[in-house]
Amino acid sequence: MQNLKTYIVVNEKLEHLISFLKEYFTYINGIEPTIIASKQKLRELHHLVEPYERCNVIVVGGDGTLHHTINELQKVPNHQAIIHIIGLGTGNDYERSLADYDQVFQSDLIKMEADQRTIYGINSWCIGLDADIANDLDQFRDCHNPYQASIIYHFLHYRPYLVQYQLSKEETNYITMLALMNGNYYGNGRNISPDSILNDGYLDFYTVDKINKLRIMKLFLLLEKGKHVNHVRHEKVKEIVITSPTSLLNANVDGELYSFKKAKISVEKASISVCPNDVFELKKVLERSYGKKRSKY
Repeated sequence: MQNLKTYIVVNEKLEHLISFLKEYFTYINGIEPTIIASKQKLRELHHLVEPYERCNVIVVGGDGTLHHTINELQKVPNHQAIIHIIGLGTGNDYERSLADYDQVFQSDLIKMEADQRTIYGINSWCIGLDADIANDLDQFRDCHNPYQASIIYHFLHYRPYLVQYQLSKEETNYITMLALMNGNYYGNGRNISPDSILNDGYLDFYTVDKINKLRIMKLFLLLEKGKHVNHVRHEKVKEIVITSPTSLLNANVDGELYSFKKAKISVEKASISVCPNDVFELKKVLERSYGKKRSKY
C-alpha cells in the first residue's frame, strides 16, 4: 500500500503543511506525492486519477475536504483509490466512526439526486434545525464554541419546515429536523446514529416532527448525552424522496450546503475504499511537530 501512487489533498487553510508533507513522503517513505492544496486544484483530481488506477488518496483536513474529494473521485470510472483520513478539521465526524474498523473496507455513500445534479456524501445528510446550525457555522467562527453559538442563534429564530417524503407511504409533515446517516456522528462528535454501520447497505433515517422550543431544548440535552434515540423516529432505509411544497430546503451534506426543491437520496453500497488506520503514521508525526490544535474551517 505504501508503494502506490499517492495524492495528498490538503485543506487550503493548512497550506503551511505542504513542504513538510512533500519532505515526509519523498525522503522518509520513498514516495513523491502529488499535492492538491486548493479547491480549484481539487476539481482537477478526477483528471489526475485514471480509471482502474489503484492509488492512495490522503485527505488532510475535515469532513468538508473529505466530501469534495469523494465527489471528485466519483467522476472517475472504476477508480480504485484508497482513502486515508488525517482529521485536522473542526468536526472530523466520519473519522470518528472508523474506530470500529481495523482494515481497508468498502464504505457506502449517500447519493443525492436533485436539480439535474448528483452529489455524494460519506457521513451525513440533514435538513431542518440541525442543518441550519451546521450551515451557518462560518458566521460564528470567531466564537469560543462556534457550534454552541449557532445552536443558540437558531434556537431563538426557530421555525419548522414543511416537507413531503416517501417511505412506506407518502407523508407531509412540519419537521424540526430530519437526518439520513451513514456514519455515527455529526456536529463535532455528537453520536446521532449509534446504530449506523458504514458498509451495511442502509442509511439510518431520523426525524423529529414540529415541537415547541421547550422540547427542542430537552432534545438537544438528550443528544449531548447520547440518549435521544428513544425520543425520535428511526428507520433503516435504502432510498427516500424529499420534496418541499413551499420554499427551497437547505440540506447539509458532510458539512456542505446544498439547496433543492425535490431530491432523491439513496445509498450507494460499497462505493469507495477506506483505510481506517494511519498506516503512514502521518497524524502522529503532524501532532508531534505542530501540536494537536485543530484548524477552524
